[in-house]
Amino acid sequence: LRITFRALTIGLNYSDALLNINEASWPGQRMWDSIAIVDCTHADVPNKVGGGGGSGSIPYGHYFAGERSFFAGNDIDMGGDVSIVNSATHVVRCTYGYKCVFAHNSLANPGHGATARHHIKLHGPVWTESSLGAGDWAPQPTFVSTIQGGGAGYTIYNLIADNKCTASATNPGGWNMSLQPQGGVPSNYSRNADQIVERNLFIAGSNSTFLSAVMIQAERTTIRNNVALLTGANQHTAWSAHLLEEVDPGWICADTWIYNNCSSSGADANTGESAIHIYAGCTGTVVKNNAHYAVNDTTGATLLDAGTGTVASNNTTNIQTDPKFSGALTAIAGWQITDGTSYTKEGGANVPVWGDAFGSLRRTGSMDIGASEQ
Repeated sequence: LRITFRALTIGLNYSDALLNINEASWPGQRMWDSIAIVDCTHADVPNKVGGGGGSGSIPYGHYFAGERSFFAGNDIDMGGDVSIVNSATHVVRCTYGYKCVFAHNSLANPGHGATARHHIKLHGPVWTESSLGAGDWAPQPTFVSTIQGGGAGYTIYNLIADNKCTASATNPGGWNMSLQPQGGVPSNYSRNADQIVERNLFIAGSNSTFLSAVMIQAERTTIRNNVALLTGANQHTAWSAHLLEEVDPGWICADTWIYNNCSSSGADANTGESAIHIYAGCTGTVVKNNAHYAVNDTTGATLLDAGTGTVASNNTTNIQTDPKFSGALTAIAGWQITDGTSYTKEGGANVPVWGDAFGSLRRTGSMDIGASEQ
C-alpha cells in the first residue's frame, strides 16, 4: 500500500479484534498475513474535541495486527494537540505481531493523553490466565487459537529498526516505544517475547514528562545501537525494563539485553536521573557498552539497577565526560563519533552486536562504547 491519509481518525484499522468479532458467525478465521504498508503519509489528524470516550472515538495513526507484516517508510504525524486531553492516542498500535518488521518510519507527536501515549505500542493478545512463568508456552488465549497463528498467543519475533520517533512538546507522559502488556489491567495477560529494537532515533519533546524512550516488559528483548535525545524533558531515562508486579504477579520481564546505546541530556540542569533503569522484579538483564552524556548532572548515572541477576559492565562511568558526538543530535548522523580521543573508543566489552548504527562493522576484542564504531 502507498496511500496518503488526511483528516482521518484512523489511517488503517485491521486488528485481531475484528477477526474475533466475526469468528462466531464465520469460524476458522485466520490472522491477517503478509500485508505491506509502505511509503504512506498520514497527517492532518482531526482532534477529538472534548476528550474522553473509548478508543474507537480517539484518533490513532495506524491500528493493526498481523503475521509477516512489513511496515516501512511511512510518515505519520498525529499532531499531539496539548490543549485537548485525549485529543489523539498512539501513532502506531499493533495488538499482535508475529515475524513483523517496523523500519525506516518517521513517527511524530502522539496524542495528549490522560495516560501514556506512544509512537509504537506493541503488545500481545489477551490471555485468560495470569499464572504463567517465563518460557511457559501453554497459551490460554481468549481468542480462537486459529486466529493467533504462529505466535501461539505471543507477540514474538519482531524487528523494530531505523525509525525516528519525535515526541510532542509538553506531552504529559509516555514512552516512545512500549513493549509490554496492554493497559496495566489485571485481566489483560498479554505476552511479548523475542523482539529486536535497533538503530532507532528517539527525541523527547521539550518540557514533556518523557518517561522513557523504550519501556520493556517482555521476555528476551534486545535493545542495541539506539540513540535517545532527552534534552528538555522533565525526566531523563532512555531505556527502562519494568515489571508491574503490583498489578499482576504473572507478568514477566526477563532476559533483556541492552547493548551499545547512546543517550544525551545535553546541557540540561542537574536531573539526578539514570539513562537506564532496571526495576525490581526484572531478572537476567545485561547492560553493556552504553554511553550517556549529561554535562550538568552531578548526581545522575548511566544505570540505576534494582533488578535480580543484572550483569553490567563497560558503560559510561562519568556522565559529564563529553563522548564527542560529531553533530546535531536531532539527526542520526550527529551521534556518530569519529574523534579518536573519545573515551568510547575501544572501551567496550565483546557483545553480540556485529555492526553499529551507521553501517560499520564492530571490532572483536576492542569494541567501542555506544552506537558508533570508529
